[in-house]
Amino acid sequence: MVEELLDGYARWLELSRSSHTKDAYLSSVRRFMSFVGKDIDRISELDLTNYLYDLKRRCSDRSVARHGYAIRSFLEFIGKSELASRIPIPSSWISCEPRWLEPEQVKLIIEHASSLRDKAILQTAYDLALRVSEVCLLNRDWLDIASKTMKVVRLKRKGQRQFMLPIQDETAELLE
Repeated sequence: MVEELLDGYARWLELSRSSHTKDAYLSSVRRFMSFVGKDIDRISELDLTNYLYDLKRRCSDRSVARHGYAIRSFLEFIGKSELASRIPIPSSWISCEPRWLEPEQVKLIIEHASSLRDKAILQTAYDLALRVSEVCLLNRDWLDIASKTMKVVRLKRKGQRQFMLPIQDETAELLE
């Protein structure tokens, strides 16, 4: 019976989720069912809590949260919304504050670059706050040393935008 429910759940996920998400959610639900070792109708809130806290000992908070969301989604799919709403996913498990490098750390990385070329690339990326994919699009012809500007293609979800951005003296010296 569980496999039939999982097959239906897989088809339902295909309608709105990527294949990777579908596979991950199915894997999470299967792991949960194996952990509990009970019929789907006998699963309790305590089973859910025990499973997630067991995962928390071995996985990152974000992974535990993903498992929780997968199980919640499955329970809602099979009509157990009341039980699904009781899955404990504390916000502290999913908060992910970005960790930025301190300016001193960035300077050390740039100073220890293995070549002048690498140093120039790192300095330009830092100076203009470029994504890796934007660095890959840079063109030497887009550099205007006289005005200390550089054309940059910013990649957005919906297309590309081009900007002329000012570069610092230090970056201009490396790019000359």
